[in-house]
Amino acid sequence: MPTSRVPATGGQFKKNMVNVVIVVPLLRTPVWMQPDQLVKATIGEWAIVVPVSLDPEVPAQPRTTRFPQRGKLAQLHDGGTRTHLTRVSAVACIEEETMLGEEGIVLRRYVHVVHNPFAAMPLASTVFGGRRQLVVSSAGEMNWVGRLDITVGMA
Repeated sequence: MPTSRVPATGGQFKKNMVNVVIVVPLLRTPVWMQPDQLVKATIGEWAIVVPVSLDPEVPAQPRTTRFPQRGKLAQLHDGGTRTHLTRVSAVACIEEETMLGEEGIVLRRYVHVVHNPFAAMPLASTVFGGRRQLVVSSAGEMNWVGRLDITVGMA
């Protein structure tokens, strides 16, 4: 998912305001089918670490998982203590799909929102209602909440 505009947009936002970057991508694999691509672009992705021992006498350490923050919003700088994009509160991705339903053409709208865990002014999850959102939980973890799509009938 191209993200070169997210940092540029984040620098244009004013400080001490809730700011949302809205993207309407045209991707081969839509975000609603594979939301991990939005998370990867903005926050990062899970990685499996498999240590290898080059000495047959020394057993390898156990396999672990980690979450390197390489996304545009959460990429850490200055020794891994902060990120530059604290002005972006969230990134919202909006996609549409038309299909033929029982009562004619139906428009299905998909919305995914990834909240910036480092935002100086966080966006309340209630702003997007029950839409699909990756939010920071009270335990400090990122979790998906909300429903995936909204269906709208068309004439």
